[in-house]
Amino acid sequence: MKKYIIFILMAITFGSFAIYPGLDINFGASSYYIWRGFDLNPEREFMINPYASLSIGDTGLSITAWGSYALEEKEMRELDLTLAYVFKPTRHLRAKLGYTEYRFFNIHDPLYLRSDSKEVFVSLGLPWTLFEPELTAYYDFGAGDGMYFNFRVQHAIQLLSFLKLEFYSSLGYNAGQWLPEGAKTGFSDFNFTTMLPIKLGRIYIIPFTSYTAILLDSISNSRYFWFGITFGY
Repeated sequence: MKKYIIFILMAITFGSFAIYPGLDINFGASSYYIWRGFDLNPEREFMINPYASLSIGDTGLSITAWGSYALEEKEMRELDLTLAYVFKPTRHLRAKLGYTEYRFFNIHDPLYLRSDSKEVFVSLGLPWTLFEPELTAYYDFGAGDGMYFNFRVQHAIQLLSFLKLEFYSSLGYNAGQWLPEGAKTGFSDFNFTTMLPIKLGRIYIIPFTSYTAILLDSISNSRYFWFGITFGY
């Protein structure tokens, strides 16, 4: 019951700001839930992902809530709350500092997700250059106890005034985060995603397809093709 109360309070809190221009609300659905190389949806049921992010004016601060809901079992699996600060240390460099609280409910893989956890992260990117490279370092100082690094690039092709094709690719390096004690660390996951965002005013629809290859034996050697769609405002 507690997890549903948290989810409802989150929806009411952000919903009350529905006319605020710094608010982004969306709901996604996906066939898999692959997170940093871990398969968190082994039942292969569709996941619903509510999301709300509120930017505090021009301060660079934002508050984000993200959830994962198992459609078939009708249960909340996860709720993450993130506080982030974005700024420009130099003319071409963008930096992001953040803190995330993870709440896990009914995760069916006790080896990796044992309880709630806390994480800090720092990201450096060049969004005004070709492929917009970005490197992010995450440090979990709770149950996950370890570091994870992610290098990402992206590119977009404008097809129409309201339609573009976007490509995202990332490579992850797991330095012990959520791994069993003594497990091998190293490059953990490669991801490639194609998105087709459609914007009609403030309303947007984003269908996507993804490919994920797990590179670290400590996790698995699986390959995933998955897909989903997001509706937002």
